[in-house]
Amino acid sequence: MPISALDEVMSSGEAYRPWNWEKHRDHKEQPYPYWNTYPGLARLERRHVFADFATSPTKGVISAIKWGYPKGGLPGGRWKMFSTTFRSGAFEAKIAELRRQPDLSAVEIITALNAVQPGIKTASTSKLAYFAGLTAREGQCMIYDAMVRRAISVRNDPEFAGLRAMMPVRDLSLDQQQATYGDYIRGLEAMARRCGTTPVQVEHWLFSIRQNGAHEIP
Repeated sequence: MPISALDEVMSSGEAYRPWNWEKHRDHKEQPYPYWNTYPGLARLERRHVFADFATSPTKGVISAIKWGYPKGGLPGGRWKMFSTTFRSGAFEAKIAELRRQPDLSAVEIITALNAVQPGIKTASTSKLAYFAGLTAREGQCMIYDAMVRRAISVRNDPEFAGLRAMMPVRDLSLDQQQATYGDYIRGLEAMARRCGTTPVQVEHWLFSIRQNGAHEIP
């Protein structure tokens, strides 16, 4: 499958189902911030999350979680850590702190974010780093979840040869995810140069492909 145009990537997302977030609203005595600002939204797209971060870091964090987990939680029925995140302000504070620290490595950024909230790790925190516009020494922070790692593991792209060599039969451990985040960002940048596109388009393409056709050259 071809790499999508940037406009198509920015419009990527899923249908917004408000009922998936009612338990988060009612979890505490007070609803979470901005809970009532989504009515009438048919789809929550990447561009919406960027706009929400520009409006408010809190709304940006909430929208990034909602965009990444449209069903309202993780497999196994885990969702309360999202409700806590919506209310705590901890990720907003950490993101602001990271912005004030120049020349951080990708490992330092993702490790710091992974330490904020129990149960919320690389798949989620890399989304927050990406939508918040954080930049590491290696390049712009990008989404690094199991789907892109799975695509990397079954392909032969030279830009990810070192990362692929570290991948076991199953997914990387948390420590390995953190340790390889910079390698992943550098790989995206290099593959984007080879393909004449942008790192975010490569990331979206890796997420989108499946085992069938995964060895095609984009």
